[in-house]
Amino acid sequence: MKIKYDFVTYESALVDVDETLGNTILEIEKETRLHNRREKRKHTSFGVLEKYDLEPTHAPDYVVQAELARVKQAIALLTPDQKDLLYRVFFDGEDLVDIATADGVSYQAIQNRKNKALKRLRKILEN
Repeated sequence: MKIKYDFVTYESALVDVDETLGNTILEIEKETRLHNRREKRKHTSFGVLEKYDLEPTHAPDYVVQAELARVKQAIALLTPDQKDLLYRVFFDGEDLVDIATADGVSYQAIQNRKNKALKRLRKILEN
């Protein structure tokens, strides 16, 4: 297997490596790209605030605690599969493609399940 190797001098070359090492390197590069993408997404919203010279505001702790309790109660009303999917996406930070691969279903199926769970969660929270 050939992989692209970037030297410190900013030169690149194709290097022959065995299959196991090549796959490991590709997996590490994939994880790095996904991590960087997630990190970028986390910080984008604050960039908008800085653009307009605004500071993020924080609700008082008792308001945050009340909202958190309300969301936890709403999540408890979801099906076990919906709860599991939302935790994997939002708390564990798993990518939908990885979840689809692990569950043996298509990306679109996972996307639809996530959207359905969020729609149900919104409906519960509106009441």
